[in-house]
Amino acid sequence: MLKRVLEIKPDLAEGWYNMGMVYKAKEDAGNAIAAFEKAISLKPDYVRAYCKIGNCRKILLNDLEGALKFFDKAIEINPNFLAAYLFKADACQEAGCFTEAEEILRKVLAKDESSFSAYLKLAYAKAVDQDDLACLRARPGRARNRYTPEPAD
Repeated sequence: MLKRVLEIKPDLAEGWYNMGMVYKAKEDAGNAIAAFEKAISLKPDYVRAYCKIGNCRKILLNDLEGALKFFDKAIEINPNFLAAYLFKADACQEAGCFTEAEEILRKVLAKDESSFSAYLKLAYAKAVDQDDLACLRARPGRARNRYTPEPAD
């Protein structure tokens, strides 16, 4: 049905965004990113689409550096879109950059001191001990999700 809507109204940025969400849910990073890019081409200030590209890059492609560029672009377009800061802080934490993540989260709290998500992420950044940091640095090519099981030997 969504494809039909886009056939009828191909200049509907929200339609392309939704198509990107469908592809993202199917873990089809290439088509998801293409759909989000199409949404952005139709609506250049579509910060949610920039964030979704960042999330696709982070989650589906394990491209933290690429993800950060899209979160930064979303923040540049709308510095009050706090979700972009939270996504960026997540990517920084996954990269082992806990100090940078903490700085980002403090910016969120300066803008919205009731951000429960920012407090939780900040607590995590501060709770990571040196063993965790050493583990992250020792595996730069591996996805850094603490809940990913260790590979069998």
